[in-house]
Amino acid sequence: MLKEFFYGKSKSEAEEKKREYLEGIKNGLSIDTKRVLLGALIHTWLFETIRVSDRIKPTTFEKYEGLYRNYVKDSPLYSIKLSELKALQVQRYYNGLSDLGKSRNLIENLNKLLKQFFNYAVDEGYLSKNACLGKKIVIPGEKKP
Repeated sequence: MLKEFFYGKSKSEAEEKKREYLEGIKNGLSIDTKRVLLGALIHTWLFETIRVSDRIKPTTFEKYEGLYRNYVKDSPLYSIKLSELKALQVQRYYNGLSDLGKSRNLIENLNKLLKQFFNYAVDEGYLSKNACLGKKIVIPGEKKP
């Protein structure tokens, strides 16, 4: 028996949240994903999977760790629950980085890291889809000629 409660501004909004929750379970998502924060899981993935992988070079791990430390750890993305993640949140963060003068290249590297992490999160059942795939995300800043 379902022991979850779903709230919304209207009955239909609460029912939609319930439907999404049940659909997620049906598609193999873990029930505990509602509490998992993006930052905590990316830290676990980075240090317990990527760091020990024989498929990446130590210099690549160092680059990823620096991106995590400088642009995820103390960012608005860190505290987003994976169950509530939307591509628009990632886009807004990238736009903010661009507004602060961060380079397009840096944002592209961060996007590459997040895309790989989201693939892992999908494979492990934390997410149903990758927020960085396709045309959902536009990297701000000037393109190199």
